[in-house]
Amino acid sequence: MAFGNNDDNLISHLLEETYQSLPSRSIDNSHQSLDQHFDKLSMESSALLDPTLENFITRQAEQTLELEYLAKIGCYRLRCNEFVLDLPGNWDVFKSLARELSYIDLSASELAPLLATITGNASRVLLIGRFAKAQLVIFEQTDEFSIKWIEKYFSSAEKKEAA
Repeated sequence: MAFGNNDDNLISHLLEETYQSLPSRSIDNSHQSLDQHFDKLSMESSALLDPTLENFITRQAEQTLELEYLAKIGCYRLRCNEFVLDLPGNWDVFKSLARELSYIDLSASELAPLLATITGNASRVLLIGRFAKAQLVIFEQTDEFSIKWIEKYFSSAEKKEAA
């Protein structure tokens, strides 16, 4: 795809503005530094959830557990009561977390048996979040309404992004 002169100027201007927002120091590998810059901005974003989703979870979920991302070791830390567990960020369930908000039903994941010891067998656990900002949302096993609502919420969000 060939860009016109105006497109080239726009892209050059956007790249220049982006690099100016980076810390002023010599950068050997600018591509890697740019990726790190955007990952850092993503982690600093204050709002994890859309207010509609957050309100629904607050009203319907039995419990929510925040996962703290530890960039130095690449793990998500779960703190529950006196229990601390570091979960490797390269596990399949965490690889699914992208820069966009997403959810994963952990019922059939490799984490299910471990989470059952923490949350109880009568619970259904969803992982909701994006890269480096995630939480476990715990519902009653029989709460199909909430699971369907979240599935519908995320399917409509995907349609909006595609438009």
